[in-house]
Amino acid sequence: MPVPIISAVGHETDTTIADLVADRRAATPTEAAELATPSVEDIKAALTKLSFRLAERSGKIVRSAFERCSMLGRTLRSPDSTLKLRIEKTDRIRESIDALISGRIDSVKSRMDSLMNRIELSSPLHKIAERSSKTDSLKVRLKHSIRLFQDSKNQKLKLLGARLAGVNPDSILRRGYSVVMKNGKAVKNGAELEIQDKVFVKFHKGFAECEVIESGEEVKR
Repeated sequence: MPVPIISAVGHETDTTIADLVADRRAATPTEAAELATPSVEDIKAALTKLSFRLAERSGKIVRSAFERCSMLGRTLRSPDSTLKLRIEKTDRIRESIDALISGRIDSVKSRMDSLMNRIELSSPLHKIAERSSKTDSLKVRLKHSIRLFQDSKNQKLKLLGARLAGVNPDSILRRGYSVVMKNGKAVKNGAELEIQDKVFVKFHKGFAECEVIESGEEVKR
């Protein structure tokens, strides 16, 4: 029979064919009813045990998720801090350029003062005129050299600024790109991921926690 059978003929001393083919044999109909129905206390105990197991399992999952989020928060580097470091580096470069130009100008001025003193000490007028002409030439060359030097440094500074803007993580994210991280590390290759992996996706504004359903090295068209 597809349905379980309990034999409960009654208070009979003989064994019947029904007793032999049944799944279970009971001495009385009351015993048969007890065999066919589960105990309420057993069901309550089982439900209580399942409830404790569910609460324990849920607590572990929540704690694990919280610890993972905390770890990601500690390891994820803010684009603002990276940009701040690049700006500070640019400021230091600009300060060094200004100091170099100022030192060069002071050195040239010192040389010019020395030349003027020597001119004043040598009284012949033609030497004075010669020195004056040479001084004017030096001034022109100095201004030209300073202008070329400043233009060169300004051009390099602009190139550095453009390069900094190009590698700024915030500007990259602003163009629609995102950063995918697994276990606190950036993912650079789809082969690093496996099905059902949990990943953290950082956008220009906001983030998302995702589950991998497919991965690989080639992009499907």
